[in-house]
Amino acid sequence: MTSALLISTYNWPEALSLILKSVAGQVVSPDVVLIADDGSDNATKAVIEDFKQRSTLQIRHIWHPDKGFRKSSILNQAIAACAVDYIIQIDGDCLLHPNFVEDHLRAAKQGVFLAGSRINIKDTFRDALFATQRIQYPLGFHGLRNKTRRIYWPFLGRFYRANFGAVIRRFGVMTLYVSTAITKPLRAGVAKILIWLTACCIWVVPCSD
Repeated sequence: MTSALLISTYNWPEALSLILKSVAGQVVSPDVVLIADDGSDNATKAVIEDFKQRSTLQIRHIWHPDKGFRKSSILNQAIAACAVDYIIQIDGDCLLHPNFVEDHLRAAKQGVFLAGSRINIKDTFRDALFATQRIQYPLGFHGLRNKTRRIYWPFLGRFYRANFGAVIRRFGVMTLYVSTAITKPLRAGVAKILIWLTACCIWVVPCSD
């Protein structure tokens, strides 16, 4: 199965740089990285060109002029510009867990849409995040919201299943500002109890610089 990671962005090169750093750290890489740019200036282009020079990944920068909010249009252009079996889409404020792409591809099924939980980064920690350039943090780190979502245990995915064309999994994503997480587990109560009962023995990915 061929795959593409689709990233939307607009005039936030600092965030895009960290996102691409998390893309480079994926256990399984996508076949192509599509950057759907809603009219950013040259600072964003410079970040992308620098990453291209340092990466072996195939990077495609799809851009159109800034004529207001036209995110949907540039996303459609990016999708039309690639020919892969499976597209994974993220916003331009998401840092990826190292197994993010791997988990998506493992859980992929025809006719099923996958969504996942987010860990929100507190607004007060954003400046420090950009200063340190760290993309992984321990479970109890003070700069995170929704900290229990930092737990990574693929076994819990068995308690989520397809429902009305959508299946929800716990893919690890950190967002650079507060946003709403998309989670609709079939048995939310059971899943939460299992998380708390097994929290002391769940493997947590160690942080890295």
